[in-house]
Formats: sequence, C-alpha cells, structure tokens
Amino acid sequence: MIVMGIDVALGRTGIAVLDNGELAATEVIVTSDKLPRYRRLAVIHQETLDYLAMYEPDIVAAETSASWQRMSGGSRATDEAMSQARAAVMVAVGNWAGHGMRFVELDVNDVRDTLCGYRMASKEQGQANLVARGFVLPVMTVRKRVGGYNLT
Repeated sequence: MIVMGIDVALGRTGIAVLDNGELAATEVIVTSDKLPRYRRLAVIHQETLDYLAMYEPDIVAAETSASWQRMSGGSRATDEAMSQARAAVMVAVGNWAGHGMRFVELDVNDVRDTLCGYRMASKEQGQANLVARGFVLPVMTVRKRVGGYNLT
C-alpha cells in the first residue's frame, strides 16, 4: 500500500511517500514569493498532479484546515494563503481520486498524540519519535522543483 502525506503551504508544500510503511520518497514543491499568487497556486496544483501520477498512492493524507488555522494565530493573510494552497492541492487530489485512491484529513494534534502520546508535542519531538520507530528522515529533500523546474 502506498500512502502519500501532503503538508500544504504556499511557499513549500512537503510530500512524503510511504510504501508498505517504509519511507520511499520525500518531495517539496517550492514556489517563489516573486511570482503572483495565482501562478504559485497553479504550480502547486500541477506538481501535486505530477507526484500523484508518479507515485500512484492508494491513500493521500493532508492536515485539516482547522489544524493550521489554530496555529496561524488568526492571521487573516496566512489563513487566506493556506486556504488557497490547500484548495490547489485538493483540486489535484479530486482530479486524481477517480483512480481509486482514498483521501483522509488528519488533525495535526491527533498525529502528535499518536506519535508522542500528547497533543502539544513539538515538530522536533514528532520527528524524534519517527526516528525511534525506525523511520529514516532525510536531511534534505530528494528533489526540489521551483516553478516547474528541477533543482537537484
């Protein structure tokens, strides 16, 4: 079973792919803040489609919007940018869903609770627990694409 987790953001959208519980790949979609927002969203959408086609996941998981809305501190600009980036990913996932894939939304605090035993664990504590469970976390991404161009 192939599971793709997507951590959505306007500047950097992270993707992790698990194949039968083993970390198989990590990717990041990077968009330049020099591009107009509509172009950044188009890049996120297209590259999400590209990665879905490349890895053909059985399940795609992403954070609920409530997760990052709580963490943004109520910043309207941040909420708007994240909502738009998430929409770009969701449309790509919706386009791909006809391939028999399931989509699940996860609350980041539930993930932290599962990994660390408490909901307010830091990102570093979550990473440490993944390593303790045998996951090898990459120091850098395998491949970065900025505005549709590969940077390796």
